[in-house]
Formats: sequence, structure tokens, C-alpha cells
Amino acid sequence: MNCINIKNQIYSHCYAFKPQTTPELHLILLSDDNSNLLDLYSDDTFLVRDLKEFQKKDYYRQIFLQSNLNDILCEMTIYHIPKSEAKATNNIVIKNNKMKENQKQKTCLDSENISSHIIKAILSGLHFLNNSTFPNNKYNILILGNKSCGIISHFLNKFFKGKINITTVEKNESYKKMGSTYFGFADNNSKHITLSPQEFVLAEVKTNNLYDYIIIDDSNLSPNASISPGEAYFEEDFLSLVKVNTI
Repeated sequence: MNCINIKNQIYSHCYAFKPQTTPELHLILLSDDNSNLLDLYSDDTFLVRDLKEFQKKDYYRQIFLQSNLNDILCEMTIYHIPKSEAKATNNIVIKNNKMKENQKQKTCLDSENISSHIIKAILSGLHFLNNSTFPNNKYNILILGNKSCGIISHFLNKFFKGKINITTVEKNESYKKMGSTYFGFADNNSKHITLSPQEFVLAEVKTNNLYDYIIIDDSNLSPNASISPGEAYFEEDFLSLVKVNTI
């Protein structure tokens, strides 16, 4: 049987929740709820919100789906500096908000801080990579889904200083666009394929491509989800297409 060959191992994270028995939605925030909220952008699909924590005095930018406001798609720490300093530094300047205190400032992405515990857990799998041929041979990393809007690719490029090849498979290009527009994420060393992850895997088994690391970034975004990522990733037909090559 044809399989995707992976040089080392696959790591995914599964979160199980009790089904909702009441109509109330419980908002899960990765940051303190004692905060000031500012909606930066909203359409029929997405909500972008800036949050200021009064206790920690930290700022965050968060993206939600309108259909599931009890779950944060992605979150990054942000900070503000005077406009005059923004051009003279290597800060990643992103779309500004309208808070009065920031009218004479630029909003920047904090690339030194991973605020999401889920992203931290996913990236922790990097410790298991075989580094015997790095950096002479670049790592090949496959990301199935892009529900975190490019945060994973951003930090992978930062950690490996660009010496990495990333293939991201996501059918809905809106997630990539949101990450680029509101987090300033670039496409460095990244290839984007507009397919569902399942369709991509079925096509990829016919090739001899090898991946050092596979990441599932395709959360089950239904408000009544009992498992994430979705059940399709745990079905025998899907798992039988993927194997680990330990040679």
C-alpha cells in the first residue's frame, strides 16, 4: 500500500470536550479576562479583536470565527511604539487599532512571545527532529490545515532562520489572508496548496516525498465538537496512508 513516508515521527494533539448540553457558550480566553476589548475588524466569517490586560499590562490580537466565538483561532502578543521608532528598527509593523493612546504609535507583532498554549504544544514536537544533517539539509515540514492563520509557519521560520521548507495545505485561503493582513505574516520558505488536507494526502501517497515533521492545524471548529482535530484524521482509511520511516 502506498503511504506518505515521514523520516521521523508524527505528532498531533487531540482535545476532547463534553458535548454542550446548554445553549450558553463559555468563552475560552488564553489571557486574563480583566481587560479592555476593541473590535478591529468584523465580517460574516471573522472577528479580529485587540485586547489589553489591565493586570499584566499586556496587549494581544485575537482572531475568532463568527460561528464559534467561544474559541480563539489564533492569538499573538502585540506592542506599541512611536511612529518615529518603527522605521528605525526590525519590528514587524501590523495594522493599527483605534485606541486613543495609540493614535501616535505603530502596532507591532511580538515575535519573541508565543502566547497560545496550543501552539507551544505543537511546536514542542520539534525536539524530536533528527538534526544530524541540519543545516546542510533543510527540514521539510508539512502542515495540514491553516486554522491558526499562519502562526505555526511564522515561528518555524523564526526558529530555523529560514533554513526550512514548509508546505501548508488549506482549502480556504481566507485563513492565510487574515494572518497576512492582521499579523503581518510573510510567505518566506512556504508553499501553499489550496486543497483539503485529505485530498492532498490521497495525491501525495503517489509520490516519494519525505517529510521530517507533519503538523495538523485543522481544528474541528464546530461549536458542538467533541474532538479536535476532526474525526476524519483518526479514521483507519486516513491513518493507513501515513507511516513512519525510521531508516
